[in-house]
Amino acid sequence: MMRRREFITLLGGAACGWPLAARAQQRERTRRIGVLQSLAADDPEGQARLSAFAQSLQQLGWTIGRNVQIDTRWAAGDAERFRRYAAELVALAPDVILAVGAAAVGPLRQVTRTVPIVFVNTSDPVGAGFVESLARPGGNATGFLLYEYGISGKWLELLKEIAPRVMRVAVLRDSALAAGTGQLGAIQAVAPSFGVELRPVDVRDAPEIERAVAAFARASDGGLIVTGSTLALVHRDLIVTLAARHKLPAVYFQRVFVTSGGLISYAPDQIDQFRRAGGYVDRILNGEKPVDPTDPASSEATTRNLQTAARSLGLELHVINNDRDFEAAFAKLTQLRAGGLVISGGPFLIARQEQLAALAVRHAVPAVGETREFVAAGGLMSYGGRITDAYRLVGVYAARILKGEKPGELPVQQATNVEMFLNLKAAKALGITVPLPLSGRADELIE
Repeated sequence: MMRRREFITLLGGAACGWPLAARAQQRERTRRIGVLQSLAADDPEGQARLSAFAQSLQQLGWTIGRNVQIDTRWAAGDAERFRRYAAELVALAPDVILAVGAAAVGPLRQVTRTVPIVFVNTSDPVGAGFVESLARPGGNATGFLLYEYGISGKWLELLKEIAPRVMRVAVLRDSALAAGTGQLGAIQAVAPSFGVELRPVDVRDAPEIERAVAAFARASDGGLIVTGSTLALVHRDLIVTLAARHKLPAVYFQRVFVTSGGLISYAPDQIDQFRRAGGYVDRILNGEKPVDPTDPASSEATTRNLQTAARSLGLELHVINNDRDFEAAFAKLTQLRAGGLVISGGPFLIARQEQLAALAVRHAVPAVGETREFVAAGGLMSYGGRITDAYRLVGVYAARILKGEKPGELPVQQATNVEMFLNLKAAKALGITVPLPLSGRADELIE
């Protein structure tokens, strides 16, 4: 068994840092930051998020009233206010704007394509047209994903786990947002495996929410999933009250629903996004541009998840980002005396699974990859989405398009089935005894 308690991870994709800027420049003039908030000014959650953003800036040397001014507008989920406040903020000629949610980013992008925008709490910036791609945004906007659509399937799994008798599920979503359609699509993809019937419910205003939930609750065995949207967040007290009144077990997309009396939530830390946004704003104020940032949805998010897992296992994690000189990367691995290697996804690394496996064997490093090819080439273990399932789904979509459906109406789906492969020969060479429960869970043992 491995004795050393260090792991190293090799990440592909976008480069780890933006181009270097002259960070030692003098901050002589007061800089201006606009903030377009999705909540109301008297909402404690909105105030907590803004406070986290301001604290992050202060830690980076930006103090309100000394060298930075923050102009905040609170839209309270109202589309007209988003448009009006977007124009107001841009007219103030800020150095950068923090946009909270897709409902804020859209109006800002309509008003300006030059003022830098850092967004948070946004699920699908590519689908919404805010950026060209996650790795290379290409315009004046960048920021942080709230979560990928695949998390929506987890909401249904949790609902069935906490309330096994649920057979019908109302899915509250904002159909005006690309994320509303995407989240619903992810839930629809896993619904058959849980044997539940879904009923989409549009979130537009309080009376419509109340009518729809009351109508759904007339039949028994019902449950509720509230997907991510500004409108749901604004009406969270009403939604939580309706769920309790009609005895509907409900899963929510943010912690604040649970603190308001809701049953359960499953989502990333919201406040953390505002702290990290302060870092991006600092870099823009120091001369960097949002056109070519690190991909927060892949490189940073993957690193963060690995670091969390490593801490829980008592491991020390070292990260090598975008190091395409593999010989040098493995030399560094040896220098760090790392006890294992995790190879993340990304086209560049996946295309070189065999080369990475050979290097792992040569350096006697236990390694985990993403595909079966990595294990077949001599790597110890792989764990990833079932590629064949993706091709089957492509066939289904191709058939639907041939029958007249439009691609723009078919939600992007994420693989829900995963495969694990183990190379017993590699384990033996490394002196690793594979626990029986682990080998029993493997889809294939390669000997």
